[in-house]
Amino acid sequence: MRGYADREGFLQFEFREGFPLLGYTSKGLELAKEYVAEGWREDLRGLVDAMEAGDEPLIPFLPEVMPQRNHDTVLRLVSLLAEEELDARWLPLLRVWRESEIKRVKSRLGELIGRLENG
Repeated sequence: MRGYADREGFLQFEFREGFPLLGYTSKGLELAKEYVAEGWREDLRGLVDAMEAGDEPLIPFLPEVMPQRNHDTVLRLVSLLAEEELDARWLPLLRVWRESEIKRVKSRLGELIGRLENG
Protein backbone atom coordinates (compact mmCIF):
# COMPACT_ATOMS: atom_id res chain seq x y z
CA MET A 1 0.00 0.00 0.00
CA ARG A 2 1.50 3.30 -1.12
CA GLY A 3 0.18 6.60 0.18
CA TYR A 4 0.62 10.27 -0.53
CA ALA A 5 -0.34 13.32 1.54
CA ASP A 6 -1.03 16.84 0.29
CA ARG A 7 1.55 19.52 1.04
CA GLU A 8 -0.36 20.91 4.02
CA GLY A 9 -0.88 17.45 5.49
CA PHE A 10 -4.69 17.53 5.60
CA LEU A 11 -5.57 14.89 3.00
CA GLN A 12 -4.08 11.55 2.13
CA PHE A 13 -4.38 9.46 -0.98
CA GLU A 14 -3.57 5.79 -0.99
CA PHE A 15 -4.35 2.59 -2.80
CA ARG A 16 -6.02 -0.25 -0.95
CA GLU A 17 -6.56 -3.53 -2.72
CA GLY A 18 -6.00 -1.77 -6.03
CA PHE A 19 -8.57 0.98 -5.40
CA PRO A 20 -7.77 4.65 -4.80
CA LEU A 21 -8.86 6.02 -1.43
CA LEU A 22 -8.92 9.70 -0.49
CA GLY A 23 -9.27 10.61 3.16
CA TYR A 24 -8.24 12.91 5.96
CA THR A 25 -4.96 12.72 7.79
CA SER A 26 -5.30 13.03 11.58
CA LYS A 27 -4.42 16.74 11.21
CA GLY A 28 -7.09 17.13 8.51
CA LEU A 29 -9.69 15.33 10.59
CA GLU A 30 -9.12 17.67 13.54
CA LEU A 31 -9.48 20.69 11.26
CA ALA A 32 -12.70 19.27 9.78
CA LYS A 33 -14.16 18.65 13.27
CA GLU A 34 -13.37 22.24 14.25
CA TYR A 35 -14.95 23.63 11.08
CA VAL A 36 -18.12 21.55 11.53
CA ALA A 37 -18.43 22.40 15.25
CA GLU A 38 -18.16 26.11 14.45
CA GLY A 39 -20.91 25.77 11.84
CA TRP A 40 -23.16 23.92 14.29
CA ARG A 41 -22.56 26.66 16.87
CA GLU A 42 -23.94 29.20 14.40
CA ASP A 43 -26.96 26.98 13.76
CA LEU A 44 -27.61 26.73 17.49
CA ARG A 45 -27.40 30.51 17.86
CA GLY A 46 -30.22 30.71 15.32
CA LEU A 47 -32.28 28.24 17.33
CA VAL A 48 -31.73 30.21 20.53
CA ASP A 49 -32.89 33.37 18.78
CA ALA A 50 -35.96 31.57 17.39
CA MET A 51 -36.85 30.17 20.81
CA GLU A 52 -36.49 33.61 22.37
CA ALA A 53 -38.90 34.91 19.73
CA GLY A 54 -41.47 32.37 20.92
CA ASP A 55 -40.84 29.35 18.69
CA GLU A 56 -41.02 25.93 20.30
CA PRO A 57 -37.70 24.11 20.53
CA LEU A 58 -37.19 21.77 17.63
CA ILE A 59 -37.25 18.34 19.26
CA PRO A 60 -35.19 16.49 18.39
CA PHE A 61 -33.19 19.29 16.82
CA LEU A 62 -29.92 17.42 16.62
CA PRO A 63 -30.73 15.37 13.51
CA GLU A 64 -31.82 18.58 11.78
CA VAL A 65 -28.87 20.69 12.89
CA MET A 66 -26.18 18.04 13.17
CA PRO A 67 -26.74 15.30 10.59
CA GLN A 68 -24.14 12.53 10.44
CA ARG A 69 -22.66 13.74 13.68
CA ASN A 70 -19.54 12.44 15.33
CA HIS A 71 -19.42 12.44 19.14
CA ASP A 72 -15.95 14.01 19.23
CA THR A 73 -17.26 16.84 17.08
CA VAL A 74 -20.30 17.27 19.35
CA LEU A 75 -17.98 17.43 22.36
CA ARG A 76 -15.92 20.07 20.55
CA LEU A 77 -19.12 22.05 19.99
CA VAL A 78 -19.90 21.91 23.73
CA SER A 79 -16.34 23.09 24.44
CA LEU A 80 -16.76 26.00 22.03
CA LEU A 81 -19.97 26.99 23.79
CA ALA A 82 -18.30 26.68 27.20
CA GLU A 83 -15.59 29.10 26.05
CA GLU A 84 -18.19 31.76 25.20
CA GLU A 85 -20.06 34.23 27.35
CA LEU A 86 -23.45 32.52 27.09
CA ASP A 87 -26.47 33.93 28.86
CA ALA A 88 -29.65 32.44 30.32
CA ARG A 89 -31.34 32.55 26.88
CA TRP A 90 -29.40 29.36 26.09
CA LEU A 91 -30.81 27.35 29.01
CA PRO A 92 -34.00 26.02 27.35
CA LEU A 93 -32.09 24.80 24.32
CA LEU A 94 -29.27 23.27 26.37
CA ARG A 95 -31.78 21.45 28.61
CA VAL A 96 -33.61 19.96 25.62
CA TRP A 97 -30.31 18.99 24.04
CA ARG A 98 -29.03 17.33 27.22
CA GLU A 99 -32.06 15.03 27.38
CA SER A 100 -31.33 13.53 23.96
CA GLU A 101 -27.59 12.95 24.36
CA ILE A 102 -25.22 10.16 25.22
CA LYS A 103 -23.71 10.06 28.70
CA ARG A 104 -20.42 11.87 27.92
CA VAL A 105 -22.09 14.76 26.14
CA LYS A 106 -24.93 14.89 28.67
CA SER A 107 -22.38 15.32 31.46
CA ARG A 108 -20.58 18.18 29.69
CA LEU A 109 -23.88 19.89 28.92
CA GLY A 110 -24.88 19.50 32.57
CA GLU A 111 -21.70 21.35 33.60
CA LEU A 112 -22.46 24.15 31.16
CA ILE A 113 -26.09 24.38 32.31
CA GLY A 114 -24.97 24.48 35.95
CA ARG A 115 -22.57 27.30 35.20
CA LEU A 116 -25.32 29.33 33.51
CA GLU A 117 -27.82 28.65 36.30
CA ASN A 118 -25.37 29.76 38.97
CA GLY A 119 -24.36 32.90 37.08
